[in-house]
Amino acid sequence: MAVDDGRVCLQTVSHVVCLDASSGKELWRSRRPVATSRLSWSAPSLVLHGGVVLTIDRLAKDNADNSPPERGSKWLISSGGREVRQDAEMVTFWIADGKELWRAPYMENYNVPQDVLVINGVVWVGNVRRGIDTGFTQGRDLRTGKVVATIPPQKGWGHHRCYRNKATVRWILMGRGGTQFIDLGGGATRNSSWVRGGCQYGIMPANGLVYAPPHSCACNPEVLLTGFSALSRRSSAGKGPEPLEKGPAYDKIPNIESRSSKAEWPTYRRDVRRSGYQDLPAPGKLGVAWTRKLSPPITAPVAAGGMVVVAERECHALHALSAADGKPAWTFIADGRIDSPPTLSGGLCLFGTRNGFVYCLRASDGVLAWRFRAAPRDRRLFAYEQLESVWPAHGSVLVDDELSGGVATAYFAAGRSSFIDGGIRLYALELKTGKVLHETDVAMTRGQGAGRIRQGVLPDILSAQKGAVWMRGLGVDKNLAPVGDQPHLFAPGGFLDDTWWHRTYWVYGTEIGGGYTHWPLVGNRSPAGRLLAFDGGKLIYGYGRMAYRAGDGHVRPDMTKHYKLFAEALDPAPAAARQQDRKRRIKWTAQLPFVARSIVLTRDALLVAGGKSPAGSAESHGPGTFWVASREDGSRKAACALPAPPVLDGMALTDAGVFLSTIDGAVVCLGPKNDGDYSAVCNDRRVTTGLAPVER
Repeated sequence: MAVDDGRVCLQTVSHVVCLDASSGKELWRSRRPVATSRLSWSAPSLVLHGGVVLTIDRLAKDNADNSPPERGSKWLISSGGREVRQDAEMVTFWIADGKELWRAPYMENYNVPQDVLVINGVVWVGNVRRGIDTGFTQGRDLRTGKVVATIPPQKGWGHHRCYRNKATVRWILMGRGGTQFIDLGGGATRNSSWVRGGCQYGIMPANGLVYAPPHSCACNPEVLLTGFSALSRRSSAGKGPEPLEKGPAYDKIPNIESRSSKAEWPTYRRDVRRSGYQDLPAPGKLGVAWTRKLSPPITAPVAAGGMVVVAERECHALHALSAADGKPAWTFIADGRIDSPPTLSGGLCLFGTRNGFVYCLRASDGVLAWRFRAAPRDRRLFAYEQLESVWPAHGSVLVDDELSGGVATAYFAAGRSSFIDGGIRLYALELKTGKVLHETDVAMTRGQGAGRIRQGVLPDILSAQKGAVWMRGLGVDKNLAPVGDQPHLFAPGGFLDDTWWHRTYWVYGTEIGGGYTHWPLVGNRSPAGRLLAFDGGKLIYGYGRMAYRAGDGHVRPDMTKHYKLFAEALDPAPAAARQQDRKRRIKWTAQLPFVARSIVLTRDALLVAGGKSPAGSAESHGPGTFWVASREDGSRKAACALPAPPVLDGMALTDAGVFLSTIDGAVVCLGPKNDGDYSAVCNDRRVTTGLAPVER
């Protein structure tokens, strides 16, 4: 249906009908028979432009099954594996009297109605269903149907996506591998395979921007942008002022040793491998020793040096609490969101912000030692109701001294994608001084740079495994030069993704599959799950599905049935996605009576905490559960209730107790009960801030 100039035009299974928009009176009816049995996505497209009614639809003889109805339409949900490519036809009419003007043959699009794009009096319709199809090559005169414009074919990006194309007066925005800009002036094509639109709707060009809504594509999971984005034309990053700022504690930092006590939990997931393993026995006594209420959402905790440190993500605040009783020690207010816990190392506290800065504090009192602008310049955008840097940094910074020969070094990244805004900046800084040891760009954008890594990738919390630093599937050495693939733990969707989208999972391996049929492959041949933990032995432990199927991409699995606690053999050389004969070697599984959101592997047990639903769901609130499970078979050894479920990966174990961050904003310590009541919101802590804002 379409409305223009006081007239309403609509298409039935047999006619195009024109009505008066004010009265509803029928003005004319022209015969236009079409198929009456079709898949649910198959629908006509009707456009009014310049006094012409344009309709495109499959032919009347091209029914989806052998029993079309005599009246009305029959809609099918599944093709049953049959080829659904069908012929289509454009038929045009005068809007004044319904007289037919011209016809032209076309093909249906891929699982979406065909497009009719009228630009400057020229009608463009693409042949884009398959990768070998020619795309948009001919433009026809609106009134005569004669071919008046031609451009070269567009091939090489696979089949079309399941959404409509869009256009401006200059470009056709085609949705094959992602978003391809076709210049109508000469046919030149610019490919943006890293951005896709939502199912059926696609993207929207408007206001000089391209709006890309959330999608459910499993293709290229380490590259595609997620969420709702507004993208503009390319702009250079440029260079800002001196990135390093020195704070009051800068000249008072002694020589530091980056390695922490084995009984501590100083960084995200305990160590640089992000293993989730603590070389301690499981706690023998269970009970809430103390709680400290903060403002949700909060990050997972880290614990070292007698302190527990956690961030209020939206408030830009980092809080240090006494591990013994939860009393506040100090609070530091940063310049932006802190999305993940800091790293405690050598008496220092290191963290990044979504405003593109990395902070180094003196851990004893929260006084600033130095601040480094990881973003190339201080430029902002609006994200989730706050200002953020165009090049944000994750809160959790990797600190390691083994790769650098004994020099405590901080590794981190800043950026949103290697395809936009000059790419992602990777840094290696001397921990004590903030001095840049190495830096490089991971960028697929135009331009050259010394040491530039040309690889499509999204940023994430970094890890250090197998002699390299890893950002999802990208590995670099201590000098930030790329290295070959090595099996390691990584999250294709990002370690911090708590949506638990059913086409993603963590994996211990070298790569991840993509596409409708390939996204499950690695998860069926290598250790995979929602959460994984390992100690370097022959087994890896986790929580997740035991099998992944392409059909699960459309139906969210029931986590109370399909998700299990498990132990699995850890092969030193996990299978690649292309190997067809490899299967996971599951040693045992255990069904939990709750949905696990955090696991910690100990010397003799698994600590598991969760709630009745996944962390990102609307039903995630309510009481939580803490279990101690056997490493031998997953059976329960001990349990206790929690005031609320933990945040994703929100548990830390030290010799002082088990510390959990919960979704209601509380830090909870499980251990010997304390007689003191420290459950009130922190209001008596020492508050410090960073330096003044840098020059913009």
